[in-house]
Amino acid sequence: MAFAGETPALPPPIEFDPRYVERLSGLAVAPERTWKILGALGFDVIHGASDVVQAPSWRRDIEGKADLVEEVARIAGYGALP
Repeated sequence: MAFAGETPALPPPIEFDPRYVERLSGLAVAPERTWKILGALGFDVIHGASDVVQAPSWRRDIEGKADLVEEVARIAGYGALP
């Protein structure tokens, strides 16, 4: 917990495969679109041997892969969920 005037600590980074969006939700979203959505929401995406997503400090509700899938599905459109 941060006190007034302190910068909140970043939540731990999450290793994330964009194909997990379809595996968990059934919603087919291209990997490029997944990265674009997360970036537009303020998440940092670090590409490497495994891709890692860093939630912004103000998103204390993001704890794991399922939370990232929910964010992508919310923007891609819940109406498109099978």
